[in-house]
This record gives sequence, structure tokens and C-alpha cells, in this order.
Amino acid sequence: MTHMNAGTGTLKRLGYATVLVAIAFVSIYGYGRYQNYQADLYTKMHYQDIAKARAARMEAEITALTASLEGDPVRIGEKTYSYAEIVEDFLNIAIPKYLWLEDADEYTRREVEEGRKEHYQPDNPSSFISRLPESITEHFLRSNGSPQDHVINKWGNEITIGLGWYGSRVEHHLFYSMIGQKSEKDTVFIDQILKVKADLEKLTGIPVRFMKPYEEMENPFIGKPSARLLVIPIWRETTYRNISQGHRGLVNTMGPYFQSGIGFTPFETFQINGYLLPKADNAIDYSVCRISPRRYNEALTRAFVTECLARALGLPELSKTNNKAALGYWNEETGRKDKEIFDNRNKIEREIRAKGGWDAVVEYQKKHGKYEYPHHLVKTNGLENGFLPYDRFMIALLYCDDIKSGMNMHDVIYVLKESDRCVRQAKEKARR
Repeated sequence: MTHMNAGTGTLKRLGYATVLVAIAFVSIYGYGRYQNYQADLYTKMHYQDIAKARAARMEAEITALTASLEGDPVRIGEKTYSYAEIVEDFLNIAIPKYLWLEDADEYTRREVEEGRKEHYQPDNPSSFISRLPESITEHFLRSNGSPQDHVINKWGNEITIGLGWYGSRVEHHLFYSMIGQKSEKDTVFIDQILKVKADLEKLTGIPVRFMKPYEEMENPFIGKPSARLLVIPIWRETTYRNISQGHRGLVNTMGPYFQSGIGFTPFETFQINGYLLPKADNAIDYSVCRISPRRYNEALTRAFVTECLARALGLPELSKTNNKAALGYWNEETGRKDKEIFDNRNKIEREIRAKGGWDAVVEYQKKHGKYEYPHHLVKTNGLENGFLPYDRFMIALLYCDDIKSGMNMHDVIYVLKESDRCVRQAKEKARR
């Protein structure tokens, strides 16, 4: 009996020791993960600070270079701008200030490197990249060379617009079923694209073609032309952020794996999320943006489509002069209020869950309803009807023949200093 008690005591001591070792291991592992998280957070803030400092320096340089420009005042809509002011804002909108992955944090870089190894297997027929159009895989390889940074990017050939990402059945709705039947919300996107299409052609001087989603689905990968300007509706639930706006254009599962892309307003979480993929000569080859229609009313969804189409032409940055235009910070007020309401609601639900578990949260939601976007606060400034005059002017100025893809800020200023022809043409085109 004594031996049995001794054996039992030994087992108990071994059990306690095992538990203590396990607790210590979990603590060390958890602390290590916490340290990694803190390090990633620090590097993310560090790289963003570097990127923002560079952007501030570029903005200051643009201001200094354009200050002495002389020309007739430019009236756009109801407001008159000085010649120097309008050229300065054009450069702030059209010249990208951020770098693609160079400005990303270490965590994002590691994720991208692992993702490239996983997805980029051109000889493996089951890998994702093997099913993409050959023209888009070039942006993984850059075998024809990489584009310049901080220069003008614009389309040179026909612009083809499509809905959704190639072959994805995860992040976006297919719009057409396999038998070609439309979904109820197709018309919002299709109608808005078609509404703006004539303006796109007039302002750019380039043919624009809308490719029906069902045509794309018949054989979306091989042997058929594919759309180059992609509007991707995201039908899953998101937080207060418009479309999970992430750093450096992480727009869909493949986005960050491309080389030398240009993100849309990368640090502004309330505007459209998207990116450009220029060719080696900085002519735009592809453009991608995505919108979350599940959360928004029709007017706001249409306004985001309008902003998407404006930025996709080669105007990725925010206007410093006009916050009502599609190229300005038009959604900031609604976005910030939405974030405030969402954060407060989220805090309440976390406290309820801590006290009463998930069932208590469900009961709370039954009583108060799930969080909804504050549609009553939405201010679209008429963007659901298409571009505002300021947007039209900036697009037309970008597509002046004298302004070429690959020009830096000094080149553009020289062109606009030598002649006001581009500004005069843009002003005429901006009038409906």
C-alpha cells in the first residue's frame, strides 16, 4: 500500500511538473509571438513614417517648383484657381509618392515572399498563376523591365473594363451565374460604368469598351482578350474600412505579389482601394480596384465606382485643393463618423461577451440590431452621377498629348511652363 501511495505521489508530481512545463512553454511562446507582433507593429509604423516623410518632401518640392508659374486663372465649376495652384494640385494627384513593397513593413514583406513561392509556379498547371492571362503574369516577372517610380502613368491603348477578378469565386460575386443569369445588384455597377464611359472616352481621347462578365466567364484565362481595368465587388462583410483598405495596394490575394505597382491613396482608409500596374514605359497595363456594395447604399456604391474609374486612369493620389471631387478626400467625414460609431459598438459587444459569452451578444444584437453603415450621414457630392468638373479637368490635363508616360515632375512643369495649351484644352473638355 505504501508503495502504491508513493507511486501515486510520483505520478502526481510528474503531472504537476508537466503542467508547469506546458504553462511555461505557452507563456514563452505567447511572449515570443507578442514580441514579434510588437516588432512588426514598430516596423510598420517605421516604414510608414519613412514613406510619409518622403511624400511630404515631394509635396514641398512641387510647391516650390510651381510657385513661380505664370498663366491665366483657371475657372473650374464655381471656383477660380491660379495657374500655379492648378498645376501644383495636378502634380500632387498624378505623381505617385509611395513605393510598392519598399514602403511595406517587414511582416508584409515576409507574407509576400511566402505567397510568391506558393503562387508563382508557372510550370505547375494547378498553381494560380498558370491560370492567369499571360499579359498579367508579366507583372510577376517584369522580364521586359520595371517602370520608373514617381512619374506620370497613363493608358496608351483601348481601355477595357471588366467586373471581378480572373477566376476568383471567393472574394467577389460572379455577377452572372454559370447559365448567364444576372444578379440583382449587377445593374448598379454596370449602369454606373456605362454612365461614365462616354466621359472617359471624351476626356482621354482613347476608346473605352465594357466587357460583359458572362463573356469573360466563357473562357476567362486562355485564348480570349481580357479586361484590363477591373472593378471587383467584395461581397463578404468588412469592418468600417471601405474595402479592407490595406497598405500598398493589398487589394486581393494576388495584388501584393506583383512587382512595381502603384497603390491608390495607400494610407487613407476611407477612399477607394486599388492599384495600377504600369509597363516598363509607364503606360498603364492593368488597373484594379474593389468596392464593398453589401455595406453601402446605391448612391455611395456608385460614388466609389466613379472614384475607381478616375484613379484607374493614372491619378492615384489625393487632391490637396478639392475635397468634394472624386479625386479628393470626399468620403473622409462619413468614414470617420462610421469608424467612431463602429468602434463604440464593437467595444460594447466585447464587454457584453466578456461577461455573458457569445449568447449575450446575440441577444444584444436581436434587441438593437446588427451594426449598419450610417447611410443618413453619406455625402457623395453628386459623384453617383459621374465626375465633377474638377475631376474632368484633371483627367483631361493628364491625357493632353504633350504630357507623356514616364515624365517626372520637372518634365511636366517644363511642358506647362512653356505653354498653357494643355490647361486650356482641359478647361474646355471639363465643360459638359
